[in-house]
Amino acid sequence: MPGGLRQRVGIAVALAGDPEIVFLDEPTTGLDPKSRRDTWKLIEELKKKGKTIFLTTHYMEEAEALADRVAIIVRGRIVALDTPEGLIRKFGGNYKLKVRVGERIEKDVLEKVRKLCLKPGTNVVEGQLAELLEVLTYLAKFTEHFDVELVKPTLEEAFLKLIGARISEEGELEENSSAV
Repeated sequence: MPGGLRQRVGIAVALAGDPEIVFLDEPTTGLDPKSRRDTWKLIEELKKKGKTIFLTTHYMEEAEALADRVAIIVRGRIVALDTPEGLIRKFGGNYKLKVRVGERIEKDVLEKVRKLCLKPGTNVVEGQLAELLEVLTYLAKFTEHFDVELVKPTLEEAFLKLIGARISEEGELEENSSAV
């Protein structure tokens, strides 16, 4: 039986008898993106009906989208328990402003942008929203020369910080010696 079909059958079995409490273990593993989103909609509908859902997942995007509360478990021990927003606020790090510089730009403007970029060798300015507002105010004068993207911290970043790892700007996992 294909993995996606097996997942859908598992969800159907979990819902048989209309239980008040539903346990779903990795319900979207092996599903294509459409089936995954359909499963998310089903879980949201169950929540609206007042069902209590215990969901285990390795997909932080899924936990962030679906969960009212998230428990992060490391080596069988709960190391954090809060709303997704609470975990992001506590452990997710700063907002990031990704700045892409156009080819036609004056040298002094480019130098100022490089000084603003707190992470050497990258095009990322990281900080609190107030700090990033200052950078955006400066860059607003040169909008035709820049493309900017504000990136909110994620539950995945909070999770990686809690377990002692982080994601590089290139999206690679970087180990950290301060593992929980």
